[in-house]
Amino acid sequence: MVFALENVAIIALVAGVRLTRARMSAAIAEESSAILGPILDATPHAIITTDRHGRITSWNAAATRMLGFARDEVIGNRAPHIPPDGRASYEVRRARVLHGERFSNVPITRRRKDGSIAQYQLSVAPLESGDRIVGTVATLVEV
Repeated sequence: MVFALENVAIIALVAGVRLTRARMSAAIAEESSAILGPILDATPHAIITTDRHGRITSWNAAATRMLGFARDEVIGNRAPHIPPDGRASYEVRRARVLHGERFSNVPITRRRKDGSIAQYQLSVAPLESGDRIVGTVATLVEV
């Protein structure tokens, strides 16, 4: 394929603008994270986000306190706090949320890292990016 010199310059200019936008988006995301991180860690409620595949993408300090798993133990992994007998209902609810449904104050049980079982109220909603659902966001409140 042959490009005229002026077309190459236009492509380079467009690529430069996209790169600049990408850098700006990354800077905004980093700044937002720096602001939101402490806010999320200050809440007494567990806040957990997952991607479309069920891998944990965020885990606040209250989730660690309530469930016993450290953030670095769970990020990128599937939810270790779902007891085996609750896995099926978890997957059904997660699938429904990925189709746009929301749940509020659902009584659930979860397994702590030490193996003990605890009662919580779950609220969960789709996590959206633009017009796409990219995962879920859930809060747990101790009962």
